[in-house]
Amino acid sequence: MLDKEYWEFHPEWLEYVKRTWEGRGRVEQIKVQTEESRAFRERSKRAFTNRGIPCKHVKTYLSTQVPVEGEGYDEQYPHIHYPLNATTLIHYLQPGDVPAPLDVLESETGVVIETIYPEQGLTVFMPHKIWHGARKNHGTQNRIQLIATALQ
Repeated sequence: MLDKEYWEFHPEWLEYVKRTWEGRGRVEQIKVQTEESRAFRERSKRAFTNRGIPCKHVKTYLSTQVPVEGEGYDEQYPHIHYPLNATTLIHYLQPGDVPAPLDVLESETGVVIETIYPEQGLTVFMPHKIWHGARKNHGTQNRIQLIATALQ
């Protein structure tokens, strides 16, 4: 259901997230541009454009999902994103030692219709109107990704 592609692994992007993520939340908007964040933004913009996804503005984010105990979905999941006419991509840099899957759900029933297992280099494109849930990270390593949102 969701579009996916693989990008070349950029270890400098992973190191950028590790040194920049402040731990205020799982997702933090990138406010200060660096060489790494600009390269990620440009790569994201090219991917959106190649898919015909309008991207007048592209916002970028750091994302780190720390290990937690318990079952089910991580805090604040499942959900959709706003505005509903936008698209987000998730680029996995470090899936962790026990990758926490991302479920796509049927909105009316909550039934899982697709499960994505994070892999290093995997990039997933998700329209904002799609219900989804990241399962809790049961590993010993953080799951780390960069996120970009294409806004019209």
